[in-house]
Amino acid sequence: MRRLIWMLVLSLILTSAFGLTATLQRYEPYPAEPGNYVNVWVKLENTEWDTLNNVTLCVEPKYPFILDPGEEQCKNYGKITGKGIIVSQFKLRVDSGAVQGYNALTIKYQHDNTNTWSKKDLDIYVYTNDTMLYIRNVNQTPATPGSNFSVELKIDNVGDSPVRYVKVELGLPQGFFSVGKPALSYITQILNAASVKFNLMTNSSVQPGTYSIPVNITYKDDVGVWRVQQSFITITIDQEPELYITWTSPKILVGEESKITVDISNKKSGDVRFVVAETNSSIVENKREYIGTIESDDTETYSMIVLANSPGEYNIPVKLSYKDVFGRGYSEVVNIKVSVISRNKTSAIYWIIAIAVIAAIVYKVKKK
Repeated sequence: MRRLIWMLVLSLILTSAFGLTATLQRYEPYPAEPGNYVNVWVKLENTEWDTLNNVTLCVEPKYPFILDPGEEQCKNYGKITGKGIIVSQFKLRVDSGAVQGYNALTIKYQHDNTNTWSKKDLDIYVYTNDTMLYIRNVNQTPATPGSNFSVELKIDNVGDSPVRYVKVELGLPQGFFSVGKPALSYITQILNAASVKFNLMTNSSVQPGTYSIPVNITYKDDVGVWRVQQSFITITIDQEPELYITWTSPKILVGEESKITVDISNKKSGDVRFVVAETNSSIVENKREYIGTIESDDTETYSMIVLANSPGEYNIPVKLSYKDVFGRGYSEVVNIKVSVISRNKTSAIYWIIAIAVIAAIVYKVKKK
């Protein structure tokens, strides 16, 4: 027992370096983070009334703390008067592979009144930011312009610690709206995983396509630090294109070129691209026309040059090929029916009309 007491007294003497004590005043940032620097302030205090001369304080970095070249390892202060205090600052780098938890930073100090170094471990808390939330899966119901749909996010906590007071908020673009409440959701705590669901809608003018939506997640980690992270999800608005075709046909005579004007209208919200009109009709001169893009609620026009060598009723099959905003291909065939008449028949018709007009005039005159 007497030996144990003696060892405790000796330990106290060595630790205090005969009147000199060292304590951790603070470190910044708190917590320290792997791959970054941490500034450590150590307080040296003379607990005696006598002056202590040639006071020296050193750090002995060990993993995960690193002292960069050019940084002072030891600081000499000459003397500390009785009951005096000196605060020393050291700048160290935290290794990028540091583990989360308290890590010891060893310091040593002495003065001229003793040849013995006193050592002490200072506890520095390193936070690895392992409590990171990850959007593992996005489930979306089908959506078209002007429709209601839902988006469900499955969020994993891929870190070692639970997170609390989680707020998940969607940054909706123009034309997108949350139904019934703001586009945010709260979760009290996430241990391993959680799900949130948003009910959304679009207005009818929204273009079909894929939209990148920011997801802002705010939470408090296990050491009470608020964290903010941003991820992105993709929402798809889909709609099959629909083209509406009309045409105007003048009088077509045998042996004469005529133009048939074809109007192609896009009735849906999304653009249609790479529009091509083609036909295999023997009476059409320009068998293929590239029209390009037809925007939503817009019309493009092209002309078919027609030349027939004999009269009759003709069917002109026009095949339209195009793609939607997702690159999916579509095609449809429209049949344009035209009548080709001979010049002699045209003259006979004119004579019949003329005779009918003259007869009507004569009838009116006689009636008077």
